[in-house]
Formats: sequence, structure tokens, C-alpha cells
Amino acid sequence: MPRLLLINVALNWGSTGKIVEGIGKQARSNGWEVFVAHGARYQNPSSLQGIQVTSKAGEWVHYLESSLFDAQGLGSRCSTKRFLKKLDEIKPDLVHIHNLHGCYINYPRLFTYLRDHNIPVVWTLHDCWSMTGHCSHFMRTDCHKWKTICHHCPQKKTFPATYLFDCSKRNYTLKKSLFTSISVMHITTVSNWLKGIAETSYLNKYPVTVVPNGIKSEVFTPTASDIKEQYGLQGKNLLLAVAIGLDERKGLYDYIKLAERLPEQYQLMLVGLTEEEKKALPKIIIGVKRTNGAKELAAYYSAADVLLSLSYEETFGLTIVEAMACGTPAIVYDNTAQPELITPETGRVVPTGDIDALERAISDVCGKDKASYTEACRNRAVQYDEALSYQKYLDIYQSVIKNKQ
Repeated sequence: MPRLLLINVALNWGSTGKIVEGIGKQARSNGWEVFVAHGARYQNPSSLQGIQVTSKAGEWVHYLESSLFDAQGLGSRCSTKRFLKKLDEIKPDLVHIHNLHGCYINYPRLFTYLRDHNIPVVWTLHDCWSMTGHCSHFMRTDCHKWKTICHHCPQKKTFPATYLFDCSKRNYTLKKSLFTSISVMHITTVSNWLKGIAETSYLNKYPVTVVPNGIKSEVFTPTASDIKEQYGLQGKNLLLAVAIGLDERKGLYDYIKLAERLPEQYQLMLVGLTEEEKKALPKIIIGVKRTNGAKELAAYYSAADVLLSLSYEETFGLTIVEAMACGTPAIVYDNTAQPELITPETGRVVPTGDIDALERAISDVCGKDKASYTEACRNRAVQYDEALSYQKYLDIYQSVIKNKQ
């Protein structure tokens, strides 16, 4: 029985954790023995064999090192050494990496081990961190140093933030040396946009395949909902945004600007907030805390007339697809991966930050019966069913194993 090791900061928690859980289950049902190496803070019960790389205290020490010395992924030295001894026992036939940032694993030790043991690797990129000297996204600052060599990072205080030293040049050089040292590796990205970034970076020596994030299309489906009645919004057009981690990069100020200009027939609602974020919103916006699972979120999507995504940087746009699966059209900004998801029959794409164009698009979409979008939205969304994505990964596994042989 071939052995698969999945590596991710979260275990069955959050978007990447649930993706890894789904891949692992699919692989197990196809004859693989599956292990998941993960961090300490973000985890839910899992049906897979989990290996916690470090402790919460260890992650805290790693976080301090990262915050002071721009050393994300360079801490956790001793815990990673112990983890690699476990790999001597497991002897994985294939390693599938997801997010390495998150203060839980030492990537130089990991990649040295993978190189020296000639273990084939699949690496799914969920953001741009693996190709830069510091940041996970660079579009808002229009920074292109990652194409040659990073230095004097304009985003040192963005995730993963550092407050003393800028070591982006050192980080870039180290990452390039290690991440290109694997003899057999296949890169996957969650969007065509991110594929283009990978093929422009130092990772371009490896094949790159797009495997979009998948949704549970049987859960995210047009659902009977009384959300409008709960909030007294009968007769109004509900504009919904799902905004976990709401900040300037996610379009916070644009949502506020839009809400201040909307006629009374529209109501903006932001779902997925913390209590602090909810309290900080102006009263003209309805804030809703994180929902209790996918079914409740599907009810919000189904109640909405339009899904808005005003993010300035997205490597995919899962909420857009989830909303369309519930029959709801979307309006998005024309940056990064978001436009890939929209067709004229399923929504609109507007210039980033253009509130006038955003208002016109809302009026245009809401001027038609929502039912006229439902079938096209649903048909578009089911193309991203998670089962299709998981099977694509299994096909890549076979290809990588064959390539090594």
C-alpha cells in the first residue's frame, strides 16, 4: 500500500484544512495509507492519521522569531527534527505540501530531507508566499521584486508580519535554493492567475497544473431561507459578502463607501465577522458572525440577490463559487483570480475600487429577476465540485510516481 504524507498548518480546520481532509479521504479510498502533518493551533477532529509537528508553545516561540527577525518558516528547528525522525519510520512514497507558513515547521530542514531522500513532491500553492522573500500577496503594492530578487520589502508589516528586521533578500535566496532542489516535484495552483505567477517565478522549472478549490455542490444548492424575514428585509435587494478576516485588503473600506451610497432598496450584509469586527461596522451595514456550518451559510447565499467580492487580492474566490452554487449571481473586482469565475450569465466584473461602476453593476444585476441567473450560476458552480478536484490530485499523484520511476 503506497503511503501519502500531506503537510498543512491546519488539520481539518478552515479552508485549506478541509481541502486536505477531503484529499486524504479520497486517497485512502483509492488504496493509499494517509498521514497528515500539521500545526498545533488550528485543528478539528480528523479521520486521518495526524502528526502534530510542534506544540502551541513551540508555535508561539516561532511566531516571536518570525515577528522580530523576519524568519517565518525558520523556527521550529528541534520539533521539525523530531518530526523528520517519524518520517524515517513512515517512509512516504509521496509528500503533498500545502501551506508551510504558520509558525509550525522549519522548511529548510524539511526540504533538505525531501531532497536527500529523493521523495517526490506535489505542492499546492494557495497564495504567493513560496515565491517571495516575505509576503503572501503582492498585487496591492504592485511589487515585482519576486521576479528577480526580493529586498526592502514594502509589506514587511503584512502577513507574516515582521517588526524589526527586513530579511526578505535572505529569505528569497534561501527559498529559491531549497524549493528548486527537489528532483521530482509537481506544482498545482488553485487558479489560472496563480499558475501564471508560478510560471514566472523560480518554480517554473517544474510542471504546473491548475486544480481549483472544490465545493460541496450537494450542500451549496438553492435553499429555502427566511434570512430576509429575520432581518426585516422583505422587499429589499440583499447584497451579501462573506468576509472572514475583514480588512483593507479584503475591501473593508470599499464596503463602507458602497453602503453610504446605496439607495434604500438595497441592504449590505457582511457575514463571517468576529464580535469586534461586527461592533466596528457602521450601522448601515448588517454584520453577522461566523455561521454554524455550511448549511446555514447556504441559506444566506440563497437569500441574497447578489454576492459581492471586493477583495484586492484573491488566489481563487471560494465564496463566489459557493454563492453561485446556491443560484446567486456575483459581482467582483477585476483583479487576480476573481474574474476567472464570472461569465456574463453569472454576474459582473468591475474595475477594482471603482464604486461608481460597482453601483451600476448592482443596479444592472438587480434590475433582472434573480431566477434568470439561477440555472447558469448553478451550472457554472458544479464544475468546481470537490470530487472533481480530489480526483485530479489522485491523477497527478500517479503521474508523479510514474515520473520518479
